[in-house]
Amino acid sequence: SRSKGRQVRTREASPPRSEAFEAYYRAQGIVPEEEWADFLSVLRLPIPVVVRVNRTKPRWKDLHDSFAGDPRWHALDWFPNAWQCAACDYDDALRSQCGVLNKAYSLRFQEAASLVPPLLLGLRPTDLVLDLCAAPGSKTLE
Repeated sequence: SRSKGRQVRTREASPPRSEAFEAYYRAQGIVPEEEWADFLSVLRLPIPVVVRVNRTKPRWKDLHDSFAGDPRWHALDWFPNAWQCAACDYDDALRSQCGVLNKAYSLRFQEAASLVPPLLLGLRPTDLVLDLCAAPGSKTLE
């Protein structure tokens, strides 16, 4: 489909359903039965694209200013140097540009929820942290 003259990837069909997923979470009782359909609908909404600018790169400020000047991106006020773009605005050209920046380690993609733990830890510059997570990612930017 087209959005504002830019090619945008959309899902024509609904995301696949998983009977096992639905059965498991329904059995947990965390969502009242009368809200179950709404809960599943929200889970199927596309999440925004979130990136963090790598301030260890020499031209990080230029990249920051570029995000600030693009109306598709909105700064996450609660996390420094993090930017969010609605999934519907994340067109092929923007995807390609961000992919190049990601490969150059100038930015990193990360879900907004993953930005919360470092804030909750209340770390100071003199603290040492041992991260035992084996998954690769952008922990050094935290």
